[in-house]
Amino acid sequence: MKKKRHLGVILFVLATVLPLLLALGYALLYSLGLTGILSEGFTLKHWQKILPNAEMWRSLGYTLYLTLASLLPATAGALLLSTRLRQTISRGKANYLIYFPLAIPAIVAAFFSLQALSKTGFFSRVLYQVGLITQLNQFPDLVNDQYGFGILFAHWLMATPFLTVMFLGMYDGERLDELQQVSVTLGASRWQSYWKVVIPVLLRKGYPTVVLYGIFIFGAYEIPLLLGRQSPEMISVLATRKVKERYDLLQLPEGYVIAVIYSLLMIISVLWLLRKQRQAL
Repeated sequence: MKKKRHLGVILFVLATVLPLLLALGYALLYSLGLTGILSEGFTLKHWQKILPNAEMWRSLGYTLYLTLASLLPATAGALLLSTRLRQTISRGKANYLIYFPLAIPAIVAAFFSLQALSKTGFFSRVLYQVGLITQLNQFPDLVNDQYGFGILFAHWLMATPFLTVMFLGMYDGERLDELQQVSVTLGASRWQSYWKVVIPVLLRKGYPTVVLYGIFIFGAYEIPLLLGRQSPEMISVLATRKVKERYDLLQLPEGYVIAVIYSLLMIISVLWLLRKQRQAL
């Protein structure tokens, strides 16, 4: 059994961790001028150009804003659905409405949001037909807007069902109905047992997955590419644009610098999460 377990770990490392480390190593070498078409030997000039660059820091701040603005409402909505409407979702037709979005890829969610929220999309046409607007340009900019509403909408569509299903499983696994009944028997009101027993247990049990989903949103590419603005851009779009720049090869190393910075942020986040998990155990 031990040999099989060790073999499984080795295969996992070879299939997942090793390619990521090789890609990160290549990006780091390229950013330091040690490889690539523009290689001139070791240099820090690309790092010195990017680190004080306001564009990158605006992109990081914008990405953090979109991550939190996507994740927090989705988590709150999932908690509400999984606790207050649990019976309806578990036994009724609403069950299909929760599970169906889980099968939708990010690119499909992005196209759906584009068709729904654009000035010629579904919602603008509905408002036009009912007479609330007389021209399509009166419909607000909800796609490619400065607040990233289109990006948020697409992530809400994906994150809320996923987190709802997760919390539903945890609700049954932690036997929260029984815990809530015990707290009521001991003198707590239903409202108190809900806020001091049910919600804290679900959040404590589910926060690792919530954080991992936040990391996924932080590095999302398809949704911000289709629904975001050209400035500011999410960090993944900015790095990819610089790496794929065809007419200015000098931006290639800068793109790899941003990719290394992004990767380090993600590695630090995962290590922090693992440390928290160990402390909880």
